[in-house]
Amino acid sequence: MKHSTTQKMKKARKGDSPDVKKQAVVEAILDLSSKALSEKVRERFISCLKERGDLLAQIVGKDVEVDEGALRVWLDKEKEILTRLEEERKRVLDAMDGLSRRRVALRQYSPKFPFPPMPVFFDKLG
Repeated sequence: MKHSTTQKMKKARKGDSPDVKKQAVVEAILDLSSKALSEKVRERFISCLKERGDLLAQIVGKDVEVDEGALRVWLDKEKEILTRLEEERKRVLDAMDGLSRRRVALRQYSPKFPFPPMPVFFDKLG
């Protein structure tokens, strides 16, 4: 998706007005949001969000005209992204908790005396 987003940005940069360029950035952000939400693999989801963050940095603080319909779509996608990020956060915290519990259990294990002493079944005299 990075390649197609980059192509859209290059097309918008060739002699277009600043408003057209900003609109192309907004469209690319919306495309990346859709792409991120459609990804099932966590790493690809996060990479789409990182790429989207780079594009967002380009329009932060600038006056960008976006129509009301696009803003509603954008808001809905942002809510879905936040929901998915919350799910990912919960998964990470559960994994960290599991690792922490395993670490505590490993600390309690002593390699010197891993088993309790066994009773002697033979006699030293014989």
